[in-house]
Amino acid sequence: MSRTRSLIITGCGYVLIAGILYLSVFPGVYVVSSLLLTKGIVLRPKLLRDFQMDFYNDRGYRKIWQMQKDCIRADDRLIYIPRLGSCHFTNAEFDTTLHFDHEGRVRNSMPKQHSEIGIAVLGDSYAMGWGVNDRETFANVLQEELKRPVYNLAVSSYGTVRELLRLQQSGLIDKVDTIFVQYAANDLMENAAVDQEDKFLQAKALFQETLNRERSSSDHSMLESVHRAVSFAIEKPIRNLRDLLIPAAKRNQFASHYQDLMPVLKRFAPLIERKRVVVFSVDEPGFEDFPCGKDKTMSHIEFVDLKLGVEDYYLIDSHLNAAGHANLGHLLAAYLSEPVHAECGSP
Repeated sequence: MSRTRSLIITGCGYVLIAGILYLSVFPGVYVVSSLLLTKGIVLRPKLLRDFQMDFYNDRGYRKIWQMQKDCIRADDRLIYIPRLGSCHFTNAEFDTTLHFDHEGRVRNSMPKQHSEIGIAVLGDSYAMGWGVNDRETFANVLQEELKRPVYNLAVSSYGTVRELLRLQQSGLIDKVDTIFVQYAANDLMENAAVDQEDKFLQAKALFQETLNRERSSSDHSMLESVHRAVSFAIEKPIRNLRDLLIPAAKRNQFASHYQDLMPVLKRFAPLIERKRVVVFSVDEPGFEDFPCGKDKTMSHIEFVDLKLGVEDYYLIDSHLNAAGHANLGHLLAAYLSEPVHAECGSP
């Protein structure tokens, strides 16, 4: 019995020593990785990249497009809309200039011989082209392939409600026969609150408050940085265990999203009922149960589950890179040329 007890005490001692060493080394590696990111150095090893992603996303280092005052202007119905003209937007992995006009994100000029009937692209930052220049967006790639005007009306952080409102206000609805709707997981909150005016007013006030505050990573003290590093050192193993037991795709089910998305599409039925509407998602890692084909309740609504690879996304930022936009543009062009899929059913 005493031998067993001795082994237990020895084992606990080793675990304690290992824990102390781990918590001593981990914060240092975290801080160094974070400092390298501020110099524009992105590390490829996954563990080090995880540190940088935490610093980038949760510590305020990441610049947010809609928080750049030269990129947006206030709007009573949409909270904010792109400011006409150009704005510079940069982060650790990209340095871009975005241009907007009354038809959305600026695209290449169309050749003289082309179809006058166009395509509207709705969505958030993925479709808008966060992290790529004008000619690199999938909307521009789609236009080049199909030789049809493609109007990119997507705006960072918009949910489906504001996306359709923007289309309604654009005056372009009679110029298009096809509408691509890029759906993202964070659309859920906005879609669920479509009938709650107080939620809209709260969101508007919060956005203005945040825009005025403009807090950045430089506001954090070294003590806060160390505290965050130690916290992350404890959280990381728990996150890894969770990801091992429950893959991210299984945690991200589309069924609940569908329940709030369809009422929004039905609300705007008079606007889109004579159009071919294609809903797709490029979230990483995506939805396990994303539907396909015609919807059973609205036959002009189609769902397509597009598969992109990890190489199509920025390592740290997680938005589509130029190669990802090119790939997505090719996939959507190919999809339009295929026969419409039969009904697959709702989630």
